[in-house]
Order: sequence, then structure tokens, then C-alpha cells
Amino acid sequence: LDRRAAERFVEAGYEPFHDALGEFFGSTITYFFFDQPHANFYTWAQHHGDLGTAMPYRSELPRLIRERWRGRHAQVMLALLEGDDAESRALRAQFYEFFSREAIDVFLGTLHEWASRRGVLLSGHEVLGHVGSWNLDDAFGDWDLRVNFGLDYFRVDSYRDLTGVDAQDTSPQLSAKLGDSVARANGRSGAIVEQYFAQAHAGSGSYAGHWGLTLEELRAQAIRHHLLGMRQLLFHGFYQTDGFDDDPRMFVNPRFDFPPGENFEPWFAEHHADFAIETARLSEFLEGAEPACDVALLYPLRAAWTDGQHGRHAREVGAWAEALATLGYGYRLVDEEALVAA
Repeated sequence: LDRRAAERFVEAGYEPFHDALGEFFGSTITYFFFDQPHANFYTWAQHHGDLGTAMPYRSELPRLIRERWRGRHAQVMLALLEGDDAESRALRAQFYEFFSREAIDVFLGTLHEWASRRGVLLSGHEVLGHVGSWNLDDAFGDWDLRVNFGLDYFRVDSYRDLTGVDAQDTSPQLSAKLGDSVARANGRSGAIVEQYFAQAHAGSGSYAGHWGLTLEELRAQAIRHHLLGMRQLLFHGFYQTDGFDDDPRMFVNPRFDFPPGENFEPWFAEHHADFAIETARLSEFLEGAEPACDVALLYPLRAAWTDGQHGRHAREVGAWAEALATLGYGYRLVDEEALVAA
């Protein structure tokens, strides 16, 4: 929420790349990809109420809140914690609308401004509660994702030049479809999908990953993503090593850090180039077509603001999205602003 912090992030995290490789910006280096920026989702022992995670803060925020609500700011703050009546829900939605615009404009606006000055595009993805699922709330369930850009995927995308999402494991899921939907809402189409693996199969353990990933599994997932709106597949990472024996530390040993390192799978050397060419050609073919769109599926942002990501809407949206995809209906997710403007 503090522009000085965003500027310092750019100075420490982005500017050194320009110092070293600036001559390649806009040519070899086409875009920067941010991966899940968030404010750590702090909680505390005495916390209670509707707000599940500490709210990011900056010193000017109380003044802005008082100016926005003119004498009702205490009631607004209380509505973040409790109250299921219509007025409390309305105030809660108003606050998260205000908060998400502040967070998105300050942080992503600063990143986008820097990238534009340096001649590169901006891409990446925020924390997605639906990653690995059709439902909007099956991932990161212990975090209150409203404090992370307000769950407003459509406004976040307005600061990207290339839409980015991530996808988990090899199951059919919402990520590519929602990515393409927010891109189209902002005058573009298609999404970069960052693919990672948390578990080989249900119950195999969080973040144990999927050593033994087959080309058949990866190819099927890539084709699914393409048909749902992916333009480009981006691996979570290529590995310099496949890890170390006798070191079970999570995220320290690459063996237990969102594996596999695809470049260490036995099929990689012989078959990856053909796989990459095939997906590129499929992407190019699909790029020239306008997908069928028979149904508009509402992304109910205000329901997410008032009820949190675990509200009833999360599974209703997921059920509709999965059913439409399974039955072969073309659809697009739209937000409330699109309905107002329709």
C-alpha cells in the first residue's frame, strides 16, 4: 500500500536486471513476470471476526478512510470484523472496493510504470484461490485473500500487458479460462499459464510434487489449458540440480521444492523440443479463431468481498464453470462492471 515500498521493490528487484541486461530489453527480454506478490498474510493470537488476515497498511490510510466515509469510518472498520445485516455487508464491500483499488494502483501501477519506461511488458499472477480447482476457494484456504488486491482479478489485469495465471498439478481447472476472460475484459486475449506441481495425486502430500511426471500427462494438461484460453505454457522452474540425499528440508532441497524439475525427467532431452513446437503451433492456430461464447458466467466480486473467498459463491461458480466446460459450451467469466456496461 506504500508507494515508497513499491519503488524500493523495483529498485532492488528489477533495476539490477536493467543495469546488467538493459541493451536486450524489448528484444531478447520481452517481459517481466511477477510471481504471487503478497503481504505475507499475518495473523495473531487474539484475532477474531470476519477479517482473517492482517490488513496491509500505510500511514495515510486512516486519513483516506475518514475522508471517504466522512464520520462513518468507525462503522466501516467494525463492518470488516462483524455484521451480517445488509448495511454491514454493504459497508464491507465498499471498503474492499476502496482498498483493492489503492493496493492495485500503488503496487502494480508502480511496476507497470517502470516496465513501460524500460521498454518491456509486464506479466505475472497474483495469489489465485482457484489454482488447481474449478472452485474459487480450494487453494490458500488459510489466508484471507481479500487483503491481496481484493480478489479483483479484472482490475489487476488492467496493469498487465500480458495476462498471467498459474495452474497446479494435472487436473482440469479454472485458471486458463479465468485468465483468458480477464484478458478479454481488458482488450486482449489469452494467458501465460505458469504450471507447477504440488502433489502427484490426491493425498500424496502438499508440495511433495510429482517426480515421475510423464510427457503424456504434461501434454494432456497443456492441450487442456490451450483449449481453455492459454497462449503460452511457462514452467514454474528449470532445475540446476535434482536435489540432495539425506536432506528433507522443504523448499531448501530442490527435491522438495515444487518438483519435478522437468529438465531432469528422463523424457525431457529427447522429446521436449517436439512438445514445445506442438504446443506453439496449437497456440498459433487457436489465436486466429474467435472462441464460441454462448454463456456469460458472473464472477461475483461483491459476494467475495462481503463473504470472503469461502462464501457460497465460490463453489457455485466452480460448479457452473466445470459443467459448462464438460458439456462443451463456450463461456466467459465477466465481472459486475461488464454487466453494468453491457
